[in-house]
Amino acid sequence: MVVPQIIQPPPPRFYVAPGNYLLPADGLEAARLKNQNDLLRRLFDNKSVISPIDLGPESQVLDIATGSGIWALDLVAEKPGIGHVRCADIVLDLPAEWSSKFDLVHQRLLIDALKYDEWAVAVKEIFRVTTPGGFAELCEWYPFKTGCGPHSRRYLDARRQIVKQFSMDFEIALRLPDLLLEAGFVDIHAEVKVVKFGPAGGEVGRRFALTQAGVGRGLGGPLAMAGGLGVVKSQVEWEALIDEVEKEWESEEGSNAEYPWYIFTARKPA
Repeated sequence: MVVPQIIQPPPPRFYVAPGNYLLPADGLEAARLKNQNDLLRRLFDNKSVISPIDLGPESQVLDIATGSGIWALDLVAEKPGIGHVRCADIVLDLPAEWSSKFDLVHQRLLIDALKYDEWAVAVKEIFRVTTPGGFAELCEWYPFKTGCGPHSRRYLDARRQIVKQFSMDFEIALRLPDLLLEAGFVDIHAEVKVVKFGPAGGEVGRRFALTQAGVGRGLGGPLAMAGGLGVVKSQVEWEALIDEVEKEWESEEGSNAEYPWYIFTARKPA
């Protein structure tokens, strides 16, 4: 007698506004963000800030779209004598009284939050609230730089479709330098770190792969809301695809996948 296999649907996730921010806001996502933050610190020489700025007792720092606040907590632990670190979940309409207030403005990974046309508004707001001579620091990622296996390609195609469906910008990392320049920033620099998945990436590559698989699982909600976009017929099928993607990233073939991370630094003229 053959016992039929019962495939359980994925556990429900909590989304604040799945049409505006594509990832969940729950305990699983908070844990993923902490792991991702730890890995990004490690990737960028164990620093919370790479801008050429000396933060001291009088410094004012703003972390926008702060999420769990993990970056701000790390910064305070790293620089206990820092003046004041403010966190804000708003991006597009910062308070008028914040104009020219902050020595450093930090923003990270809004690729799944801001619509294409909102990016210029966000960068101009960052410029407005940065003090003359102060710095902005923005972190984003770019899709796989080189080839990977068939499941990963299918996942990336789906990722592009999801972002397009919600009018977001899958390649914002390529546009950010021009947006910073148009807003009025100078001394714009990009520091790029490329992570290899699979055995070639070692422990860091494997852990980054897990965090990105978590992103994939989190996108199941918006994908379902959009009717599957012709990619999958159910969240169970989507979860099965992410399972295969994870296996692929653990394989030798997965070692061909390179995942670039960017931190852009820019100075507001004095």
